[in-house]
Amino acid sequence: MKNKLLLLSLAFIQLLQAQTERYAVVIHEIMADPTPVIGLPNAEFIELRNTSKQTINLFRWKIDNGTTTSTINVPYLLEPDSLVLLCSRTQLLFFSNTKNAIGLTSFLSLANEGDLITLKNAEGKPIHAVAFETSWYNSSVKANGGWSLEMIDPTQPCAMFNWSGSTNISGGTPGFVNSVSRKLETRFSPSVLQCSALNENTLQLRFDAPLDSLSLSNNTLYQFKNEDQLKIISAKPIAPLFNEVELKTNPKLDSNNIYNLEIKNLQLCNLEVAKSFSIKTGLSKYPKKGDLLFNELLFDPLPGGSDFIEVINTSNTIINIKNILLSNRNTDGSINPATHEYSTNYNLFPFEPVVLTTDTADVMNRWQSINKERLLQMKSLPSMPDDDGKLLILNNSGEIIDEFQYDKYMHYPLLRNKEGVSLEKINYKIASQQPDNWHSASASENYATPTRVNSQFINQEDNKSWIQIDQAIVNADNNGVDDFLHINYQFDEPGTLLSIHLFNQQGLMVCKIVNNLLCGRTGAFNWKGTDNQNNYVSSGIYILVAEAFHLNGLRKRYKKVIAVKRA
Repeated sequence: MKNKLLLLSLAFIQLLQAQTERYAVVIHEIMADPTPVIGLPNAEFIELRNTSKQTINLFRWKIDNGTTTSTINVPYLLEPDSLVLLCSRTQLLFFSNTKNAIGLTSFLSLANEGDLITLKNAEGKPIHAVAFETSWYNSSVKANGGWSLEMIDPTQPCAMFNWSGSTNISGGTPGFVNSVSRKLETRFSPSVLQCSALNENTLQLRFDAPLDSLSLSNNTLYQFKNEDQLKIISAKPIAPLFNEVELKTNPKLDSNNIYNLEIKNLQLCNLEVAKSFSIKTGLSKYPKKGDLLFNELLFDPLPGGSDFIEVINTSNTIINIKNILLSNRNTDGSINPATHEYSTNYNLFPFEPVVLTTDTADVMNRWQSINKERLLQMKSLPSMPDDDGKLLILNNSGEIIDEFQYDKYMHYPLLRNKEGVSLEKINYKIASQQPDNWHSASASENYATPTRVNSQFINQEDNKSWIQIDQAIVNADNNGVDDFLHINYQFDEPGTLLSIHLFNQQGLMVCKIVNNLLCGRTGAFNWKGTDNQNNYVSSGIYILVAEAFHLNGLRKRYKKVIAVKRA
């Protein structure tokens, strides 16, 4: 009789395990960084929730983060809509007030800055996976430790923005209803983030949320637009998140083409049909000098804010951001060996910008009109002091792609407070090292334009005359309109000496904008309304005189009346 009961019990346990579907149990709360202690024990934990309508036995279930696997070695029946806390066996006594808890031998150690946690059933099938990051806390204070991450709506385990830092005064709610629990108002719709070429016939397609793995593996759902010969011949979903799929092409990709890949009728993780997608892709070029340039920089953020670096692809081909490094120069001029990289494939197409920051949530909160797909989360950035610094873009071989030496005096002089104000490149076709090619972002754009066209951007096109000034007024008010005088020049050959001087109505020279400068064939200058002591000239009417001289005897002279208006 005992043997029969034992066999029945084992059969019941196996039945409970066999019935488990993906997302039947979800990771519901994560304490990755318990210090400084807010109110909970100084112990890491993971909370699970049964979202199904059946009892599930967790015997031999596993939870891992890629380096450590922890196994539940005792039978545990998790009832529908109930919670269980997982922690280290040695720290189980700290959770005596928690109704349901299991102590595990060799409980995994969670990385504070983010980790990939996977829950698997007894057969090793992934049931739920979470790749959390510090931006999920929605608070730089809570991201520093002592607070747990809580799932908002367990009925939408694949939804974006479905996690937040706990709002409970203790710092978390282990074993109890999450403090942030609520029904998400709208059903989320996933987006396709990137489609990167790993080689000539392999693409990696990445979404911002998990999708149904069976649907992802259907190669007939992927087609190239206006490419009759190029086909997707296989599709391999990537576990455990299933937000990526590896696609094989036939024939090989052409390095000179940019392709449009269309994806239709992919299903979400809850088997709802998703919308159709379209994304650009193609083979990337290994970056060389001048292919990427600094375009905007926030080095002195508001209190609690984050630095960011914006770079722009000025080449005619795709650049993979994974192939670049950020660094800076030491005080002795040497390159700092500590480099900073974005470790995921990311295609940057010609003349597109991308913003790199350690806190994407902060940047999105401060500047609303932002292209989220061009905002990348970095684990770290080079040191950017508030006064001055020297930044470098390198490729993986250590070759310098671009360099920018900034200082706070490059900002608009009349700004009372330069905190939270970015420096923008006026024309990305001009070298980063030219100081007058940078200006404070305009007040009308909340002093920064991450991922968007710079508020101070001027496109230098070829001019028919040897010198051209686009407007005849300088408004010294930093409102983004006529904040400086943009002066283009163009000569038939290099080797011309150029002088540009400003005179008042009495014929007295006020300043030398350029003095006997040896020029190439084309170039540009930006005069910000200041004299040679960097003081703003008075409001009034002035005469700008440009003179050019070449050794072949050619002389040119140009005059223009301009006005300066002080705020």
